Amino acid sequence: MVGVEFVADRGTRRGFGPGQSPHRIVAAHSARAGVLTRALPFAAVNSFSPPLSISNREIDEAIERYARALDAATPELRALADSPDRHSTGTL
Repeated sequence: MVGVEFVADRGTRRGFGPGQSPHRIVAAHSARAGVLTRALPFAAVNSFSPPLSISNREIDEAIERYARALDAATPELRALADSPDRHSTGTL
């Protein structure tokens, strides 16, 4: 299993505000790109649970598709990070 955590500011590791759910935005873009992720219910994290039989080629393709999904979601994530409700009440 692998996970990707989302923060509003990488430098300070400031999290997104309550209810902003950046990981759900990326999961939706990822699904449209053909990669299923699990948006965790307790943290701003997308998790991946590929089958044990996955090939290197399939891993490379999944990473490329997920990268395209991140690129597509970036404008929405930046808008969330800059929104007035951006301050998290704690760390993730």
